[in-house]
Amino acid sequence: MEFQSKDFRFVNKNKVLKGLNLSERQFLDLCIIVGCGVQPETFPLFSALSNKPPSGGDMPSSSSTSSYGVGGSAIGSGSAPGAPGSGSGPAGPGAGSQLSYFKIGLDILYQYAQFSGDNSSLLGYIITLNNPKLLDLYYKGVCAIRYMPILNQEGYVELYHVAMAKLGLSENIDFLHQEEEVVGGQIQAENQQVKGRNAEVKQTKQGGETDNEKSNADSNTLHRSVRIPNDVHEIISQRLPPELYFYQSMGLLPLALLGSIVKGELIIRAPLEGGMGNKSNESYKNLITLKFYVELLDSQFNLITQFLARYYQVKKIRVKYWFKKDILELNNRFTPPISKKLNKFIISDDGAGENFAISKFFHSRLNGEYTSTKTVGTRSDIISTILLRALYLYGIVNDKSELSSIGKILVEFAKSVNSDISQEDFEHIILLVLLLDSKTLKLNEPSKEYTDVSNYYKKSMVDQQQQQQQQQQQQQQQQYSNQFSKQGLADDIVKKITLISRIFSFKKLNVSPINYQGPISRSLLNFRSHVEFINYNLINTLQLVLVDFIVRQEQNSIKTDYETKDDWYKLIDQLPFYKSLNNTLMGVISEIYFEMAIKQKQGQPQLTKEEIIKNCQNHLADHIFSVNIPSFNINVNGINSTSKTQLNNDFKQGFVSRNQAGR
Repeated sequence: MEFQSKDFRFVNKNKVLKGLNLSERQFLDLCIIVGCGVQPETFPLFSALSNKPPSGGDMPSSSSTSSYGVGGSAIGSGSAPGAPGSGSGPAGPGAGSQLSYFKIGLDILYQYAQFSGDNSSLLGYIITLNNPKLLDLYYKGVCAIRYMPILNQEGYVELYHVAMAKLGLSENIDFLHQEEEVVGGQIQAENQQVKGRNAEVKQTKQGGETDNEKSNADSNTLHRSVRIPNDVHEIISQRLPPELYFYQSMGLLPLALLGSIVKGELIIRAPLEGGMGNKSNESYKNLITLKFYVELLDSQFNLITQFLARYYQVKKIRVKYWFKKDILELNNRFTPPISKKLNKFIISDDGAGENFAISKFFHSRLNGEYTSTKTVGTRSDIISTILLRALYLYGIVNDKSELSSIGKILVEFAKSVNSDISQEDFEHIILLVLLLDSKTLKLNEPSKEYTDVSNYYKKSMVDQQQQQQQQQQQQQQQQYSNQFSKQGLADDIVKKITLISRIFSFKKLNVSPINYQGPISRSLLNFRSHVEFINYNLINTLQLVLVDFIVRQEQNSIKTDYETKDDWYKLIDQLPFYKSLNNTLMGVISEIYFEMAIKQKQGQPQLTKEEIIKNCQNHLADHIFSVNIPSFNINVNGINSTSKTQLNNDFKQGFVSRNQAGR
């Protein structure tokens, strides 16, 4: 997809199938034996045939496929680099091997169809291999594809093979019998109409059918219900209790943790700014491997598995980090269970109301009296209770209901600002405090590994023209090293700008998310990764504690009182830390603004404060974000359009966040 040229390219499946002279079923069978996302195992016959492709009409012998387990994953799906299934390393074939396997598979398919006369599928060929494991893999792959839910062009969810039937690419759909579809003995007349239309369709197939007749036949066919095996979930993964999937659909359970329980594996990937080297991004690696967060992750799994079957309670979860080979195993077993430690923390106040305010919570609700026999009914009490329990898991509240130093700091801060702070800003303060407590990153220490905003964006057009000749004479390596230098700025000034830009990055810059062409800062991305990790763990803890609170029905009747989705959404909307952090663009423009303002003051001391502010604002609007150039901002007249006034207003909000953090 090219935004500037508004060009959208896609692969036409009909043309591909016609070019390969394959049916839809043959193409899927070929993908299954080569390896794909839903069936990642490559059939072992390719390793024996890759050196000697089948030719001359000789069919590959079944002995070459008798021992299963040689092939790896042809397409890695959700694996760490170098791990089995990643498509790299000795465990799995690379892209070149996969292409070779596909060509060999085509040759096998053509020859099998020629000698057997079976053009429908490769099922007969798989049976002749006399390998039950391969046949089982084939069946599972077919079912996983046929019953895969997809989103169609109309915005509805339907099964894959039903969607292919609409396109005329799939046949033999397993519909329910007529008596299974009839409700109360009706649609008798409709059945007769369908039979009549089917007869018409058969006649048109003999003489050639029109598009309208084909669409009518397809619509009649697709109105029927499709038979789905009751145990189809076993092909995809193990199935957890339906109640958990309900909470997940409401947004109350993190999908990644549920998937990890089923697979027994949690993969921790590298952050957005990179850091694939062994000695890169050490601060982030130290943060995510802190003993506290490892134990917190274990506690999170314990909260879920305690109301599952014992199989999941004793099942170990393997945690894989992208930067090390060692695998961490979590037992997720505690004595007593985490839920037993939490059930004594209850906050119930009849006058609290339905709206939760996190500043009010720290201001007046952390009073040490957390045991109550009252029913927790209001949304404010529910969220206050689960936030209190989350603070216990974070060690901010101990078994004696006493606050730690962090808790006391947050209480004093809440009292100092009273209610003069937004929910989002207070959440950001908590994230900063937790980051400082981790002692993995200093807020005012510039990154030595990741670059800031390029100096190209910090110079006016006049300065760039004056230095253009000098830059052309320099070597490319020197240009890159000077591109991010802080020449002319004292170390204490650089530290202050670093601190300010990181605080500003919490605020939102209302710029169009489409086709962004402005500057970036990998240093700010690295800072955001640290804070986002803390935010992610906080919301996961809150969600799991809330689900545990609901399922066990401890002094609450949420399961019976919440009858509609709106009831659940009203509760979820008030969860703190639920939203992901804003992007770093506000931090980027603050770094440009302050560095440019300081250099202007140093180089042109005759300029007044107002003139410097105006120059910097014009530079941001005209040179950095090009608010008058339609190619930069597609939605010029839309709600996401960028204007000079809006840019200045967003920037002012950053000062509010900076002042609150300074308290």
